[in-house]
Amino acid sequence: MTTKRATPRVLVVDDDVDCADSLAQLLQELGCTATARHDARSAIQAAMDVLPELVIVDLALGTEDGCAVMNGIRDVLALRHRPVMVCLTGRADGRTEGLCLQRGFDLFLTKPMCPDALQEVLQVVHSRRPRAPVVQMRGG
Repeated sequence: MTTKRATPRVLVVDDDVDCADSLAQLLQELGCTATARHDARSAIQAAMDVLPELVIVDLALGTEDGCAVMNGIRDVLALRHRPVMVCLTGRADGRTEGLCLQRGFDLFLTKPMCPDALQEVLQVVHSRRPRAPVVQMRGG
């Protein structure tokens, strides 16, 4: 018998299509179910459809503000469903990090992001999950 964790649902929001799609692909390779969106409206709709456990939002979404997108996603999700919210940005300074955390993000990552940092984020997601999603599989 083997133990298998349910795969985390992740929403990646970045106006840079290549960045969003590459990150979603990496997350899938790490065992997640990942969805990429490139603007606020489609990200909020995807959040309602997917109910992600992790949302990674680029801080500067073209003309849109990543903090506003994060808050929009939180507003449409039920209070009992609160995903881990991660700010992803190219601005690697303490002031930006502090502002993002103060505005409601749970974690802060800078571009380019190293895979180890992503693994740490996934550990936070797993630690917040109830024990129930662990499924016992019988091997043949």
